[in-house]
Amino acid sequence: MKIFCYGDSNMYGYDPSVFGGGKYDRVWTDIIAEAGHQVTVDAMPGRQTPFKKRPLDIMKEQLKEHYDLLIIMLGSNDLDATLSVDSVKERVKTMCRAAISWKKADRLLLVAPPINRRSREIESLSYDMNEALAELAQELGVEFADAGAWEFELACDHDHLSEKDQEIFADELLKSI
Repeated sequence: MKIFCYGDSNMYGYDPSVFGGGKYDRVWTDIIAEAGHQVTVDAMPGRQTPFKKRPLDIMKEQLKEHYDLLIIMLGSNDLDATLSVDSVKERVKTMCRAAISWKKADRLLLVAPPINRRSREIESLSYDMNEALAELAQELGVEFADAGAWEFELACDHDHLSEKDQEIFADELLKSI
């Protein structure tokens, strides 16, 4: 299967234990590829959901060919910036509608991110956001996976996937693929 993955630091494989930030040698997108899929990744730490014309145009340019599956996992950085679940949902809705209209993938899988446990407030908002993203996926008629429901140890910052979590994430996501 030809898969395009678009996301933030948890898709990138950000390692917060390295001063200034690093990247794990083997991340969940690598494991998906090892399972026999052709995987293209556009992920970067700090990425917020593109929801305005220019950022959406840039995202569209990244989808240079047709894919069997587009995996999108965003929302954590938007939630950090706005502390508003409704705002995150609207941003993701705008982006998903645009991605659907481009017809660059046969399927779209919206993945709600792992629960951020940096503080009680963010943790609670993360659960609410993932519930809102599940509702959005149903509303848009796209596939959905909730990484917040998967058991992770998380890295030292209580926000990012650990090296061990990469394998768990890949195993769970392969069930959705």
